[in-house]
Amino acid sequence: MNTQLRLSIFLALFCTLLTPTSHAIELPSMYAEHMVIQRDAPIKIKGKAASGANVTLTIAGQQHDTSADRQGHWQVTLTAESAGGPFILRAAEPGSTVEINDVYFGDVWLASGQSNMEWKLAWQVENWQQEVKDSNFPLIRYFDVPNHYTADEQNSINHAQWQLASPATSGNFSAIAWLFAKQLHLEKNVPVAIIDATWGGTPAEAWTPLPTLRQQEAYQTQASELMSDPAHWNQIFQDTQTQELKKQQHLDSQDGHHVQGLTHPRFDDHHWVSADLPLLNPLPDVLWARKHFSLTHAQRRSDGALFIGYSPSHVQVYLNGKQVQKSPGAQRDDPYILPKEHFNAGDNLIALRAVNSWDNKANIASKDKLILHIQDAKIALNNDWKINNKAEDPLPMPPMLWQKPGVLYNAMIHPLIGFPLKGVIWYQGESNVGQAAQYASLFTSLMKSWRERWGQKELPFVYAQLANIHGIKEQPAPSDWALLREAQTQALALPHTAMAVLMDAGDPWDIHPRNKQIVAQRLWHGAKNVAYHGKNLASGPMIEKMQVDGTSILLSYTDIGQGLRAKGQSLLGFELAGKDGHYVNAQASIEGNQVRLHAAAIKEPVSVRYAWADNSLANLYNLDGFPAIPFRIGE
Repeated sequence: MNTQLRLSIFLALFCTLLTPTSHAIELPSMYAEHMVIQRDAPIKIKGKAASGANVTLTIAGQQHDTSADRQGHWQVTLTAESAGGPFILRAAEPGSTVEINDVYFGDVWLASGQSNMEWKLAWQVENWQQEVKDSNFPLIRYFDVPNHYTADEQNSINHAQWQLASPATSGNFSAIAWLFAKQLHLEKNVPVAIIDATWGGTPAEAWTPLPTLRQQEAYQTQASELMSDPAHWNQIFQDTQTQELKKQQHLDSQDGHHVQGLTHPRFDDHHWVSADLPLLNPLPDVLWARKHFSLTHAQRRSDGALFIGYSPSHVQVYLNGKQVQKSPGAQRDDPYILPKEHFNAGDNLIALRAVNSWDNKANIASKDKLILHIQDAKIALNNDWKINNKAEDPLPMPPMLWQKPGVLYNAMIHPLIGFPLKGVIWYQGESNVGQAAQYASLFTSLMKSWRERWGQKELPFVYAQLANIHGIKEQPAPSDWALLREAQTQALALPHTAMAVLMDAGDPWDIHPRNKQIVAQRLWHGAKNVAYHGKNLASGPMIEKMQVDGTSILLSYTDIGQGLRAKGQSLLGFELAGKDGHYVNAQASIEGNQVRLHAAAIKEPVSVRYAWADNSLANLYNLDGFPAIPFRIGE
């Protein structure tokens, strides 16, 4: 290469380095049409522009001028605005302008956690049809953060937008978040934003920053591994996400069973296994079940109603080769409607396809609940099915890497940092049952780290305690759920927190109770105190101290409000133990603002437990309507 050519190349490169990079002005991904910005607080807005470019940002009569640095980064701070709108937010540099319409100032709440917070309004929540019908509130805005996980912290969110609340959109809103937002909007008369960052089946450590987890012994190793080589882990995550997509395509595909004729009466299933439903032991992969039954000429002229009871699996129902559905707006326990035009006089076939994509353990129906109602007849169908879990290819089950420590914080929470909040509502803990010893510290660290990252040291955090679940045991027994609830109660030691007790709001047989209204209501009561300077009682009785009084124990409480009461004829849910630590059910009575306990088998009582079970008949409330907080004391 000659000297003149070398010089030309050098000068070209040198001039390139000196020339400002052309770059259309950008705002953070959260800044988009229909957004709500937190009222009554200064707002830092960061963006990108051409290197060194002059940038002007305007909104609500404010104008802020700045310049981008050499890397194109710029920042301005809006002065606090009271609730109002609509406004236009403009950011401009020479030759490039971004304009965002329909912007309001109001209250922004982040809703996060696992499936009970994720649970959508249209997923058969109690009274969901009316809730959707009554959801025309254009000043409530909703931003759904897409499910994603990464090994390193992300700065933006892709493929998401703000939505106005209406009957056309609200069915896909988090039910709890929506009901909470509506109550807030109606009481405070301000625009409200909900940012939904939820993912079912996720542990708290997945939502916690990796540097925070690296300080905790239980998560130190995994956090360090992810931080040491994020590129390697992101490639693993990407490959796994491809497998997850293939799995979903497999679940959604219906070509295979139509081609094979699995849903048709003439299909030969004599080599399939005979069994009653539900199965004693669930089976992996896609489970098919087929059963023939007969109808009279008169019966086939009427529609039928097929009840299958509660099933942990997703079930598809076919009648004589035709897929059938529940009625529009059906609730969980409502039947599948079998149209009369699909019936035959004589032989008919019901085929069921069941998949449990969570743990790959498929089952169908509840005991004695699989019944066909037609005219005045009730035809029991639990017995004598033909079943097969090999009729389709095995269900792909990629590892649940989205449960790894820190990965959801990285991809779903960190991009929100810098977008000021009024507070956080949180419902999580089911995936940490069995890890109560770590949970109190973990959950407290999560809250502290979010406050630190947001730069909001007093960020209100209002959370739900785990609801009751499983059958009630007559005698005291160990309970991992009770231990986790205790860890959640301990987190109340952190200032600016509130907890909604839900020991009366669960479903014994479903980890996803459908009464989301009571959850939202109790979260809102807590939020009014910690976020809006309310002074009203927002909690049930909380144990303060115990006093041994001969063979009985006297309990004192805080948060009594107008007084104590038993919801029902007798006060239930208390257990006593002596020095041996063996608990028995206690007799309990209310004496003024205290509760007295005794048990004939315990002459020298030492310790007390209340509502200490997965599920309990515990029924102590204050007269303000809030259930007492589960506890143990004296151990």
